[in-house]
Amino acid sequence: MTAFDRRLGPSSDDRVLFAPCDVLIDEHNVLQPDLLVLPEGTRLRPRPWTIPIPVLVIEVISPSTETRDRGAKLERYRARGIREAWIVDPDEKTIDVLDLSAGTSVACRAGDTASSTAVPGFSIGVTKLLED
Repeated sequence: MTAFDRRLGPSSDDRVLFAPCDVLIDEHNVLQPDLLVLPEGTRLRPRPWTIPIPVLVIEVISPSTETRDRGAKLERYRARGIREAWIVDPDEKTIDVLDLSAGTSVACRAGDTASSTAVPGFSIGVTKLLED
């Protein structure tokens, strides 16, 4: 478990998965978000190991992944029907909450609380998540 994982808090909810977890987008594309939340009521089965389409994906960007995370990956998530994506930028200390189904976004900065519309009750303070 990384420092980022611990800041999100402990979870006994098997709907919250951290990378590495593959999300099948189509027969040619598999993506691996840093964190994903599966739909309510989802129970994973070990065999065959398949992960249903998440309702929320979180990408933690770095200079080497930013273009892909903000571009191609978001488009593929949207096309696959994933409802929400969060883009966490540790350098800028921001979280962009993107409602992929509605095409809207909210930029959250230090002092703000990022809240999910796809996962009721899921929220975290930007400062708490990104503090050094």
